[in-house]
Amino acid sequence: MNRMTTAHGGLDLARFPEHPRETLRAWDAADEYLLRHLDGAPGPDGTAPEPTELSGLPGAVVVVGDRWGALTTALVQAGRAPVQVGDSWLAQQATLANLERNGLDPRAVRLLSTRDPLPERVDVLLIRVPKSLALLEDQLHRFAPVIHPGTVVLAAGMVAEVHTSTLMLFEQLIGTTRTSLAVRKARLIHATPEAGMVRPANPWPHRYPLPDGIGPLSGRTVTNHAGVFCAERLDIGTRFFLQHLPGSPRDGSATGPAAGSDPRRIVDLGCGNGVVGTAAALADPGPNSPSSTSPTRRSPRRGRPSPPIRKRAARPVPGRRRDGRDRVRIGRPGAQQPAVPQLSGVHRRHRLADVHRRPRRAAPRR
Repeated sequence: MNRMTTAHGGLDLARFPEHPRETLRAWDAADEYLLRHLDGAPGPDGTAPEPTELSGLPGAVVVVGDRWGALTTALVQAGRAPVQVGDSWLAQQATLANLERNGLDPRAVRLLSTRDPLPERVDVLLIRVPKSLALLEDQLHRFAPVIHPGTVVLAAGMVAEVHTSTLMLFEQLIGTTRTSLAVRKARLIHATPEAGMVRPANPWPHRYPLPDGIGPLSGRTVTNHAGVFCAERLDIGTRFFLQHLPGSPRDGSATGPAAGSDPRRIVDLGCGNGVVGTAAALADPGPNSPSSTSPTRRSPRRGRPSPPIRKRAARPVPGRRRDGRDRVRIGRPGAQQPAVPQLSGVHRRHRLADVHRRPRRAAPRR
């Protein structure tokens, strides 16, 4: 845990799940730059902008992509009631934990996923630039109908995250865009919404047919939302995984449980777009097959018929231990930030002994 200082005081912030040996902070220079700009602090050129009015507005103050809740917690500390929109369950849990850690009311924040309905009117839109350009494109498309020419649109990111293509998206979907000078390798993006702008159609979600020779999902259609890994095609790692799942053509094992036996209980950790868990459910249907867990929102699957799947956005199988899971299939954790895969992987390995009583087959990493 580290302490971030703002114009309204200090905040003790930590990532989630909190690790006693964690050395990385729950915020970065881009978060600090954005908060200083909102408070009217002088920029690198010495000029001080007018403080952004965040209270008494008829519309909502929305924070998009707050990675560990630093921006949202700072706004609540300043007496605001923001709406947080993001695709990460870990970020939402970090926000709630940081609010409680600093004695702030978690009920002051409304937490929404990227698929939930947005507020009808947004007066201040604060965006942490995501790594996925597709996710940013989808977010800007969805916010375009609820902003107006008076909306303050301010985005922040590290220099390595802000590219020409990033600025072009703001120009095409929001309006006139300019960037600030860099401070500690962080940069701000100022966009002015334009009334009556003609925008291209939103290409998300993206659907494509799966190839043959990959087991029960051969020839079916998959739906991917923006931000899912390899959203425009089936990546080679997942293809290899599907071809070698138990019951697949190349596996050589039985296609399902023996007649009259109980169905296998399968957990698909880090399920991504859900194709591996869906393939397992189609190959081994039953009331307990499979359960999918992921720190991000999964996209819906399209197929024939709909397999029985219990979906949970959480840490691996919370509250369940030694309940006879027959298989645990682990996908490589998504890179919300460079440290997330390592931390999530360690957490999963620690919990694996509790949920996987009878290991039968080692699954390759995707």
